[in-house]
Amino acid sequence: MQGDKLIGMQNPYFKLNQQVRNLSSLPYNYSKSLDIEKVNFYEWFVGFTDGEGSFFFTKQGNYYRFIFRIGLHIDDLATLQGIKDMLGFGSVEIEKSRPACFYTVTKLKEIQLIINLLDKYPLKSTKLLNFWPLPSSLQT
Repeated sequence: MQGDKLIGMQNPYFKLNQQVRNLSSLPYNYSKSLDIEKVNFYEWFVGFTDGEGSFFFTKQGNYYRFIFRIGLHIDDLATLQGIKDMLGFGSVEIEKSRPACFYTVTKLKEIQLIINLLDKYPLKSTKLLNFWPLPSSLQT
């Protein structure tokens, strides 16, 4: 439980996420400001993905597994947990062999949500070239 408090203190989106969970009890105007903050998060997330995110797939037997991943130093674990909390899906893992942690999305339905987000808020760097073939690959 103490770890949750620590993550919440370091994560700027933790408070927003708690507020979004209680959205039904909030006045209408307040919920509109949360929508703006959510949009700000999405824009930040896309920029962060431009710098730190990866799209790739691996072959497992006769199937391909699509993966979206953001990797950071273990000191930034709270950032990845905040991303998971705000998006509401994915997983955060700590790599035991080195001081690294990862936010990973592997479920096809959740990959589609990432694609939809990146369609609405496009990548700005050359990472767009890595991402661009992914939506059409998922359809075949």
